[in-house]
Amino acid sequence: MDIDYENYDLKNPFDRIRLEEDRIKRAIAIGKARKARDKSYLKGQRGKRKYVDYNKTGTMIYNDKDPYIYDDDDDDLDYKYIRHDKIKCVFTRDLRREKLYNFFKYLKGRKVLVRNLAWKFAVTERTIQADIKYLVDKGFITVKTNKNLKGKQIRNSYIVNKVKEVDLPCENTELNIVIIAKQENDYYVLTKTNYKGKDKEYKSKEHKTINQHTFTFPTIQEHYEEQIDVRSLSTAKELFNEDLSIYYKGHILTDLDKQRYVYKSCRNKDYDEDDYSPKKVKHYFTLFVLDKIKNIDNHYWLKLSVAPRRLRNKSANKCLKHIKETLLGWNRTPKMQLFW
Repeated sequence: MDIDYENYDLKNPFDRIRLEEDRIKRAIAIGKARKARDKSYLKGQRGKRKYVDYNKTGTMIYNDKDPYIYDDDDDDLDYKYIRHDKIKCVFTRDLRREKLYNFFKYLKGRKVLVRNLAWKFAVTERTIQADIKYLVDKGFITVKTNKNLKGKQIRNSYIVNKVKEVDLPCENTELNIVIIAKQENDYYVLTKTNYKGKDKEYKSKEHKTINQHTFTFPTIQEHYEEQIDVRSLSTAKELFNEDLSIYYKGHILTDLDKQRYVYKSCRNKDYDEDDYSPKKVKHYFTLFVLDKIKNIDNHYWLKLSVAPRRLRNKSANKCLKHIKETLLGWNRTPKMQLFW
């Protein structure tokens, strides 16, 4: 119900009375619509509340209406109206629990109703209660019961445990497989890269130095922590074409990497603060210790002492530091300080 202010003369007292009555009717109508909407969600219907996934882009749009397919032979197209649409996704269970934890962290202990949480995430009260129970049982949050002056219980407060945040389910999860081998009293770590060494036969006009190449651990996507051992063994078997279970040392580290991510469409131009998006990735690290080096295509063995300079990732360097100090028992000499 929209109010047409042009039909009222604000200098006329009777029109001002009618305008106030229409405003009251409009507020009542909005309240009824909101109450009906809340009841529809509480009856168990799946909500339409979605989030925008900036890592996924939709079809290129021409003139904001028709799907556009690029054609090199067509010179009459106006490229000014070409843009990327971001894909909207429904909250998954793990993402919903991650967002719920972050919302409790934002509240900083302020009181909140379960009904309001259910509306915010477009689920039933029973679903949001199950999510809260999961967070409480795992130690991620603590429930604080509040009472008024008469001793009657009112809305609760939820206190987050930031130390446990690394164990929280995360939408972006990666399994990093660390493979170490010893040769001539030096340890080497396997990295995935296109770098092929200093051999002159690889040099060309497009030749890059080692500093221009990227080095990463062999990485796969894995959301379930109970599956990381099976996935690590199967991935290592695919890499080396043999069973490496006797060299497997298990899960050694979990790290939560929080970084600021720039949208792909904004990387080659001047971008504003709104073009940034926080990105959180959980990294699982598993370890293999081999008795000798085995060469693999598109992979390169880096010396463990210089690997932190090549692996430009905070979590990967934290894992290497953990391996050096805890598993291999290396002392941090002044010479080694340069690499950390």
